[in-house]
Amino acid sequence: MSIDLEALVSNEFVKALLTKHEKAVKVNFMDNNSFVKVMSCLGSKATKPYEVFKKIYIFGNAIKKEHAVLIKVDFDTNKFLGCALKNNKRAKKAKFGGKDAVAIKGQKLRIIPVAKDTLLIASGAYLKSVKPGQGKVGTGQVADYFKQPGWITFFLNDIATSKIPGNFSGIIGKIASISANGSVGMTDTLKLQLNMDVKAPAPAQQLFAFANTMLNSPMATKQIKLLGLDPKLLKKLKLSVNGSVISLLFSMEKSELRNLISVLEKQTLMKKSGRTPKGIVPAKKK
Repeated sequence: MSIDLEALVSNEFVKALLTKHEKAVKVNFMDNNSFVKVMSCLGSKATKPYEVFKKIYIFGNAIKKEHAVLIKVDFDTNKFLGCALKNNKRAKKAKFGGKDAVAIKGQKLRIIPVAKDTLLIASGAYLKSVKPGQGKVGTGQVADYFKQPGWITFFLNDIATSKIPGNFSGIIGKIASISANGSVGMTDTLKLQLNMDVKAPAPAQQLFAFANTMLNSPMATKQIKLLGLDPKLLKKLKLSVNGSVISLLFSMEKSELRNLISVLEKQTLMKKSGRTPKGIVPAKKK
């Protein structure tokens, strides 16, 4: 997965959300106070990660919760180890691939600079498979993997359906593995694109027919109304199939997105006050 954080946080809608929910933004390997101290040590006035994190590349196994994360930053990473060890109480000296790194107490990961503007964070099997200073991931040269435009792009290769959590056997049938790619981005229009390859045309047609039927069913309209949302949103979802690939495109104009955010924020405020948002049916007491 690739996240163009610099482009993402420059968007007017994201800026507004960050302003309202800035306390929720943090990194998982240091508290906010330590982050500010580390940044100050590095000569930066940043108080939030998105002020110095420019791009994030994530490789991993979500099921096993093992990852290699590359973070393109707006500071000199050569000073990071010293500043982190000095200003983050959870940080301690460690080795990664024979090189000096930072470990975090209570977390099985290592953090190491791999370029002047890039940090590598690795956990699980990636502590052995990734060699700092070697290969594309080990040197931070992975931009070519993510060529689709957008704030967020991703790809999944040959995921065994037997490993997918949940009971999907009735839907995916005899499909052995799935590959997928997609993106989310916005210029004048918010666009979400998802392409899923099920490796054979027959099951792709079957899945497409099932998904299309569900999308246009009275049940789908009822469910979206129960969420307090406009059923017209369903018309924004476009499904198509080409050979073994099923594609989904969702698009929304700025005015529509602004209205959607307004509805969701009102619902959140009502929930916090103990009231039931309009259109949502409260759960029956047992």
